[in-house]
Amino acid sequence: MLDTELMKTQRKTLRLSQAQVAAAVGRDRSTVTSWELGRQRPDVDVLPALAAVLQLTIEQLLGAGPTAGEPAGDRQAVAS
Repeated sequence: MLDTELMKTQRKTLRLSQAQVAAAVGRDRSTVTSWELGRQRPDVDVLPALAAVLQLTIEQLLGAGPTAGEPAGDRQAVAS
């Protein structure tokens, strides 16, 4: 699942507008808004470009990796 909060926070950290992100990934600004609000999810084919423009890994975008600026070893394991 898309980490919408990380996506929005990272975009703002990089001082990018939603329109700039949208242009970089070939989508409309309203689509980026929908992603950040969790109304829609980006298509799989958009994830590499989205991760690149936000300077994240795809895993981070999907909430499966360390957050931006967090070393991989700092995450605590979650018990099942």
